[in-house]
Amino acid sequence: MSAPALTTDTRTRVVSSIALRGLTLGGRFLLLFLLAHWLTPADLGTYGLVTAVVGYGIYLIGWEFYTYSGRRLVTADAAMRRHMVEQLGILYSLSYALGVAVLAMAWWAGAIPQGYALWIAGLLLVEYLAQEVHRNLVALSRQLTASVVLFIRIGAWCFLVMAVMQLESEWRSLEWVLGAWLVFAGLACGLGYASLLAETRPGWPRRIDWRWIGQGILAAWPLFVASLSTRGMVTFDRFFLEDQAGLEVLGAYVLYMGITTAILSFLDAGVVDFSYPRLVEHAGRGELPAFRAVLGKARSRLLLMTVPLVLAALLVTELLVPVLGKPVFTDNRHLMYWLLLATALQALCLIPHLALYGMRRDTPIMLSQLVGLVVFCVGAWLLRPWGAVAVPVALCLAWTLILAWKSIACRQALATFTTPS
Repeated sequence: MSAPALTTDTRTRVVSSIALRGLTLGGRFLLLFLLAHWLTPADLGTYGLVTAVVGYGIYLIGWEFYTYSGRRLVTADAAMRRHMVEQLGILYSLSYALGVAVLAMAWWAGAIPQGYALWIAGLLLVEYLAQEVHRNLVALSRQLTASVVLFIRIGAWCFLVMAVMQLESEWRSLEWVLGAWLVFAGLACGLGYASLLAETRPGWPRRIDWRWIGQGILAAWPLFVASLSTRGMVTFDRFFLEDQAGLEVLGAYVLYMGITTAILSFLDAGVVDFSYPRLVEHAGRGELPAFRAVLGKARSRLLLMTVPLVLAALLVTELLVPVLGKPVFTDNRHLMYWLLLATALQALCLIPHLALYGMRRDTPIMLSQLVGLVVFCVGAWLLRPWGAVAVPVALCLAWTLILAWKSIACRQALATFTTPS
């Protein structure tokens, strides 16, 4: 059995989602580029630390529960979907309360940028909720709506910030950037939840289904550890680099990381968001030929997209970075080449990762990414004499190991595939 061909409507949604993602990332990159021009490299480094803490906090309080609920939303009937969304609302509230407590302890210990604790708390709330609703919309095959929510959350406010900062120089501050981000992420939450509620029509939960929540946390635990590991690499890297080279060099690193992150976001929109619901569905039904067909198409699409995206990132670096006129960016341009290699390795990991996720083989995902985090931390520490480049080189070592591990595990899983219970 072969996988069904994409319909005209699906193709339209794919193209529209990628276009929206492109607009989102275009705004994000332009903002980052202009912040590098308008703010000091040290302020840009602080911005990178704030975004890293918020990003890691989202995963820390989210439990990766969507990996449990998302698989079930794909195949659940309307009544079960309503029940799931009701319980998810309860879990989100409890998780955020726990997250704020952890954040307060981190602030007290001096582990987060001082003076930005309230900003981080607010951003953590809206970013967490917006990301969870985005994931649930993707699981319900509402990819275009999910892309619109993502554009409001990540891209739309960037254009407003750029316009205001261009017209009014006194608004060129990190606080103005964080404020706009907070407001628009909140708007994205509202739109996303309105769409999700229209899809599932939940009511007020009459009780907390501790059994369902507990099952989900236990089932999601391997992927929770895995996500904390990979997210840890792109969170701890900033702290490692600040310690080794200072805030100014960190600002250059944040700029280059922003360019390479755009590649992965495009791949999410064009490959992951459209492939993983179908892979979960085919795996759940035991349709191995269709599963392989979807996986093969995802692999081809990923390779076709990755090469031009990497070349575009190189072109942007060579043409635009010298325009900034700040030596710290041009002097550290070599960091970009290592980050591109790490990003390409991470992109190649997506295919075996999707296959293992679809077949519910979570253990190799967890182990590979956990060991990858260890390799990164040890590598960054041992390579300290190399200076700032030690961090992206350590990332390359970690993603090489993860790619090899997942590829071997994927091959073994396909050879012994049985329908998950």
